[in-house]
Amino acid sequence: DVFCAARRIEEARAAIAAAAAFAVLAIGAAVASQAPLRDAMMITPMAFGVVDRPLQNKVPAGDVELSGWAIDPHGVARVELLVDGGAIFSARYGLPYLGARNEPLALYFPAYPNTVNAGFTIELPAQTLARGAADVRTVVINSVGTRTEIDRRQLVTESR
Repeated sequence: DVFCAARRIEEARAAIAAAAAFAVLAIGAAVASQAPLRDAMMITPMAFGVVDRPLQNKVPAGDVELSGWAIDPHGVARVELLVDGGAIFSARYGLPYLGARNEPLALYFPAYPNTVNAGFTIELPAQTLARGAADVRTVVINSVGTRTEIDRRQLVTESR
């Protein structure tokens, strides 16, 4: 479990680095062409985000909270969780979010809108894990309707 948590942290760091590199390229393209930064971001729009909780995929029986952050150059309309390919749950989006060291997301993603309130949270009801496990996909839907999966994991309930 510690290995899984360390691996998820490393994956999140790599994803942040990749998105930051994308933002730097977009800034460079905007400066080089004298086009507004927003136009540069529209060339290759992509939602991005991280599910911070739960830290591990093995969770206690009962309701399970998932939380994290999501951004999109077009703006995030909503965040949904798709469970076992069927049930859809809407997360509460627009919550204040700071990074692990209390740094704002705008530090890494200056061209994305609403980085201050990019947080989301949702509590999956216990019955979604009644079989002992569930495949959970976190999907960002932007303001123009584009859907981007930002996380996929199998949650497993701990044995009592």
